[in-house]
Amino acid sequence: MDTPAPADFAGVGFWPQVDRMLTDLGALTVSDRALGLLGSIFYLPAAGGVDARTALLEVVRIWVGDVLRVGVESGAVRDDLPTDLLAAAVFGMLRGLDEWALGAAPPGPRNVDAESAASAASAPGILLRAMLEPPARADLARDGTHRPTSPVPM
Repeated sequence: MDTPAPADFAGVGFWPQVDRMLTDLGALTVSDRALGLLGSIFYLPAAGGVDARTALLEVVRIWVGDVLRVGVESGAVRDDLPTDLLAAAVFGMLRGLDEWALGAAPPGPRNVDAESAASAASAPGILLRAMLEPPARADLARDGTHRPTSPVPM
């Protein structure tokens, strides 16, 4: 799988490109169980210093930040929070989903019904959109902050 350049996410192509990447990554890990298991080494405690694993994770962090900056500039990603905060949240969420998937899939043949598989496969896109899409203008207070859409009883 070729990693798209951050510029490939510009404009209205941001979310379709995100969807393609998530679909491709999901298909890759389903088609090659060893690749999915290999992913678990990335979550082992660091041995100290920089090694190939930590260097690769840093490259991914930088790429995620660059993609989000393109998304903010093109209006596909919210601009009311710092981009570096969004990048840290995205990276943490994707890592958490990956760890969940690795822990939820025991070794051996998978016996997952189609509905559960589809639900799990769509989770990253749903969560990314919920976190990153700009809030609707109607949900913004006059000062530009997000206001709840339903009153909270006090």
